[in-house]
Amino acid sequence: MDLYKSIPSSKPFNELAERLKKFDEGAEFQGVILQPMILKKNYELLLGSKKDPQFGAVIAFGAGGTSAELTQDLSVGLPPLNQVLARRLIEGTRIYKIAQESPFRSSFQLLEEILVKFSQIVIDFPEIREMEINPLIVNENGVVAVDARIVIDPNAVLGETKPYEHLVISPYPKKYITRFTLKNGVEVTLRPIKPEDENLLRKFYCSPSEETIRPRFFQVFREVPRETLIRHCHLDYNREMAIIAERERESERRIIGISMLTADPGRKSGEFAVVVGDQWQGLGLGSRLTDCIIEIGREMGLERIYAFISSDNSRMINLCTKKGFKFEKINGELVKAGLNII
Repeated sequence: MDLYKSIPSSKPFNELAERLKKFDEGAEFQGVILQPMILKKNYELLLGSKKDPQFGAVIAFGAGGTSAELTQDLSVGLPPLNQVLARRLIEGTRIYKIAQESPFRSSFQLLEEILVKFSQIVIDFPEIREMEINPLIVNENGVVAVDARIVIDPNAVLGETKPYEHLVISPYPKKYITRFTLKNGVEVTLRPIKPEDENLLRKFYCSPSEETIRPRFFQVFREVPRETLIRHCHLDYNREMAIIAERERESERRIIGISMLTADPGRKSGEFAVVVGDQWQGLGLGSRLTDCIIEIGREMGLERIYAFISSDNSRMINLCTKKGFKFEKINGELVKAGLNII
C-alpha cells in the first residue's frame, strides 16, 4: 500500500477490503497484517517447493521478484537438505555468482540455514502441495521474507498417507539410534550411517585384518575405492540401510562395526552383510547388528533376507546358524544364508 507515514484514516483498510470483494464476493475478510516496507532490495530471491508426480516434493531456489519467470535462474533439489546440499543448491544459480562480488556475501551465508529449515517443513507436512517465498530479500540487514503462499493438497489431508511417501529420498531415520553395551562393559552407539561418515568408514575398512575384510568384500583394500564409500554412506533409506557401531573415546569417534541391508527390486527380499573390527569380535556386537537388520527388514516389508558368506568364515556361519538361517552351497568357496523374517 506504500504507507510511508502514519495512517490518517481507515481508507487503506477499506481499499483492501474492496479488492478482496472484487476477487471473491463470498470471501470472509478477517483483517490485515501490517509489516514494514522493505525499501532496500539488493537481491530478490525465490524459494519454493512443489509436488511432482514422478519425483515427489522438489525444492527450487533462485532469482525472484517480478522478473523471476523471465530470468529462469533456478536450481532444483530434492529434500531432505543438509547444509552441504543447501550450499550446492545456492551455488547452482547465476545470482549467487553475481552476489559474490557484492558486500552482502555474509547475508547469503544465512540462506543455507533457511533452506535446511524450509526443507524440514516440506518433510514434516505432506499436506503441502506448493509453498513459495517470493521475494526473499537479501540486503545489508540480512534476509527477510516479504511474501509467501502455501497451497494445501486435499488428497493428503483427507486420505491416509504413509510416512514420507511424498519424498523420493527418506530423511535420516533417527528412530534407529540406540545404545548397546558390549560383553566387556564398553558402551557404543548404534545408528544409521550418514554421508558425513565417509572418512570414519574409510578408516574402519582399512583397520581390520585380512581375515576380517576378505570374507566380506572377497578382496583386501590398500585404499578403499571412493565409489565403495559413497555407495555405503549415501543411502536411499527407503530401500537400503547401514547401521554402524560407533565408539566415542576422549572426543574421538570410531566405527567398530557395521551391518548393511539392501532391498532387491520388487522388495520381497534383501541382501545383508555384517563386519566387526578385530578387537571387538566375540563381544555380542555382530549378533546385535544382525538383530537390527532383521527388524529393519521387517519394517521395510521384506519377506526374506540373505547373505553370501565365504565358506571359511566360521564366525559369520555360526552367527547365522544361531539366528535360524538356512544355508545353500553356491560353490566350494561360497555359501548363501537365508532367513524368512515374516
